[in-house]
Amino acid sequence: MHQILTISNKLRQAFQKKEKKKIELFLKQNKDAATKTYLLLDNLLYWIRLQSSGMTITREKHNISELIKQTISIFNVTIIDKTIHFKVECSALIFANIDAIMFKILFRNLLDNALKFTPENGNIIVKCIENKYRLVVMIKDNGLGIGKELLTDLNDYNTIESSITDTSGKRSTGFGIRLCKSFIKKLGGSLKILSEKGKGTTSIISIFKINS
Repeated sequence: MHQILTISNKLRQAFQKKEKKKIELFLKQNKDAATKTYLLLDNLLYWIRLQSSGMTITREKHNISELIKQTISIFNVTIIDKTIHFKVECSALIFANIDAIMFKILFRNLLDNALKFTPENGNIIVKCIENKYRLVVMIKDNGLGIGKELLTDLNDYNTIESSITDTSGKRSTGFGIRLCKSFIKKLGGSLKILSEKGKGTTSIISIFKINS
């Protein structure tokens, strides 16, 4: 919130001086900061609901490709600003009975991490695979990657500490991964993170399909 207030003040000053380039820059920065704040607050609200047992699963038939597209649209500005080469390999005919809100928050947090740790002109691929019983969604990037020790922590459902910094130098809190682990348990599936330092990360969501 402090960042948003600071940028807003700079934007006001640039507007008074009619500095067009600075206005455009500060508008982008403010939108980015506001989006990150919104995502964090949204995560916190759902985390509170989980901890208070006030969140139930509502399974309905959804088009997985559409849920993924809706979530990706949140990050369009970041994808464009960082010139990320983004590719989605998901059939438009993949359907599953799933809690749409939980799935989108799960996918959103993993995609957010991929974007944060992928440098400019980097690559991110989202791929969907399904069979009769299982739906697999993979998010693969060629970003900073994660060291072996931290990778073990992230794949240990009892460990949530994080000490990695993203491409802007900001330290990750690991809160998004913590929420993902809680949601994947609720959805009846698994989350696996594969990574190598300096070569990128692949997050794999695997969920048992419940068909009507």
